[in-house]
Amino acid sequence: MMKTCFVCSGPAETEEHIIPKWLQRQYALWDQKLSLPNRTTITYKHLKIPCCFDCNNNVLSQLETKVKSGTATDEELWKWAAKIHFGLLRKDDFLEWDRKNPGYKIGDVIKQDDPFELDRHLAHSIHGEFETDPSPWGSVFRFKFDRPVDYHFAHLISPAGLAVAFGDVGYVIFVSDTGSLSRQPDVCRSYEFHRKDVHPGKMLNFFANSWVHLFRHRVSYPFLMTPNSIALLGSPKLIETLPFGDDDYRQLWSYITSNPDAKIVTTEEYQSRNGLP
Repeated sequence: MMKTCFVCSGPAETEEHIIPKWLQRQYALWDQKLSLPNRTTITYKHLKIPCCFDCNNNVLSQLETKVKSGTATDEELWKWAAKIHFGLLRKDDFLEWDRKNPGYKIGDVIKQDDPFELDRHLAHSIHGEFETDPSPWGSVFRFKFDRPVDYHFAHLISPAGLAVAFGDVGYVIFVSDTGSLSRQPDVCRSYEFHRKDVHPGKMLNFFANSWVHLFRHRVSYPFLMTPNSIALLGSPKLIETLPFGDDDYRQLWSYITSNPDAKIVTTEEYQSRNGLP
């Protein structure tokens, strides 16, 4: 059976490494294992997804070059994170969906209110033929370290976000919040605080607290899908506010740091401990 490209749904002649080869090569990740959302593990070198020749060697290759060189825009960083997120989360789902809908082309709208189809379209927006409004369809936060750091990668779902550090840079990216986090005054203040004299631990602390903010505040996003775009129609509306206790924080911090004794510290707590105003 012919495989389909996870970006454009065309015939897939190649496979794309979800975690890019240049990053695997730089940090000798090939034989290291990564935990998937379904709690299984897989080696980095085997973490691949079907992709057509054009998307692999043109669309994604150009994107990887910009991320590697540090010249990627926020929109390009979001597309890079979306490739990784949907590759990890939806690999099998996407392929099964494509097999059941063999005539589906990039941008086709089959069922407007299907959350899975929204994910499918967000994956399509990695390709230049499909657009989002706003663009990027998520929040992108950049961190600059004062020295090269070890590679670190953390991926969380529902809400979708990832944090990655390599070289002297780090990125915290939320894939599907329509950029709402980057417009929240309290999150922006936390971001400004955490990226000063930054090290990977502070970046991960910001990632964890921001993810908790999204998790606790469940919202609906009114949007419209058309043959070539997804557009936000209005401001997100709060549905409910959920609790998040100390045990939840411990489990979250243990997962993203692989350190069961570590603890998330709020911005206020960090400032108080260090005598900051």
